[in-house]
Amino acid sequence: MNKERTAAELLAAYGRGERDFRYWRLSGVDLRESDLREVDLYGADLHGANLAGADLTSALLDKAFLRGADFARANLSEAGMSEANLREANLTAANLTQADLRGAELSEARLAGATLEGASLAGATLANGQLADARLVEADLQDADLSGADLTGADLTRADLARANLIRANLRGVYLVGANLNEARLTRADLEGGDLRGADLSDALLDDASLRGANLEGVILQGVDASGADFYDADLTGADLSGTGWETTLPPGAFVIPELLPESAAPVEEEAPAPVEVEEGAPEQPLPVWAEEPTEWPEERERREEEEAWPSTEETEAQAAVEEWTAGMVRPPVEEEAPEWEEEPPWTAPPPLMKEPEEAEEEFKYGI
Repeated sequence: MNKERTAAELLAAYGRGERDFRYWRLSGVDLRESDLREVDLYGADLHGANLAGADLTSALLDKAFLRGADFARANLSEAGMSEANLREANLTAANLTQADLRGAELSEARLAGATLEGASLAGATLANGQLADARLVEADLQDADLSGADLTGADLTRADLARANLIRANLRGVYLVGANLNEARLTRADLEGGDLRGADLSDALLDDASLRGANLEGVILQGVDASGADFYDADLTGADLSGTGWETTLPPGAFVIPELLPESAAPVEEEAPAPVEVEEGAPEQPLPVWAEEPTEWPEERERREEEEAWPSTEETEAQAAVEEWTAGMVRPPVEEEAPEWEEEPPWTAPPPLMKEPEEAEEEFKYGI
C-alpha cells in the first residue's frame, strides 16, 4: 500500500529527472509555484493540496483525486485530467487551454476568469460551478452538466453544447455566438442580455427561460419548446422560427429589424391592379351611391341650416338698435340720484345726559 509522501520527496525526485509519480499519496502538500511540467500523477491523491501558480503544462492528472485542491493561476494547458475529481477545487484564473477534462467531476468548482479555450469537457459535471467571465471559446461541452452554474459574462463563442444540461444556469450577458446548443436543456435558464447570434438552438428546451434583451439575430430555433419563455426586447431578426408557431407572429415583446431580414423573409410588395379598359363610345357608368364621395356630411349640413335659421348675436343686437332708433325710443341716459344713505345727514344736538335718581328727586322736591 502506498504511503503518504511529502512535497519535498516529490520535488527531489522530479529534480533528478523522474516523472512517474502514479498513485502517489500527496494530500495537503504545498507545491505553490512549483515547476512540474509533464509530470505523471495519474490516479494520485492530491486532495486539499496547494498548487497555486504551479506550472503543470502537459501534466497527466487523469483519474487523480483533486477534491478541494488549489490550482488558482496555475498553468494546466494541454494537461490530461479526464475523469479527475476536482469537486470544490479552486481553478480561479487558471490556464486550462486545450486541457482534457472529459468526464471530470467539477461540481461547485471555482473557475471564474479561467481560460478553457479549446478544452474538452464532454460529459463533465460542472453543476453549480462558478464560471463567471470564463473563456470557453470553441470548448467541447457536449452532454456536460452545467445545471445551476454561474456563467455570467462567459465567452462560449463557437462552443459545442449539444445536449448539455443548462437547467437554471445563469447565462446573463453570455457570449454564445455561433455556438451549438442543439437539444440543450435550458429550462428556467437566465439568458438576459446574452449574445446568441447565429447559434443553433434547434430542438432545445427553453421553457420558462428568460431571453430578455438577448441578441438572437440569425439563430436557429427549429422545433424548440419555449413555452413560458420571456422574449421581451429580444432581437429575432433573420431567426429561423420554423416549427415554433411563430412563423407569422413573433413572441410577445420580441422584434425584428426589417432592413436586415433576408430576401426570402422580406415582405412582397403587391402590384397595383391594372386599369379597366373602357370601350370607346361606351356610356359612362355612374358610380354607386356608396362609392360617391359626399359633398357635405349630414352633421355639417345640419349645423349650416341651423346657423342660417337663427341669426347671430351681433346681428340681433344691431337689428334691435335700429328698431329703437326708428321708434324714437333712444333717449340720453339719465343721471341717477344717489341713494339717501349716501347723503350726509344734518347736524343735530346730542340728547341731554340723564341724571341720577337722587338728583332728580331733589330737583322735584325743591322746585329746582
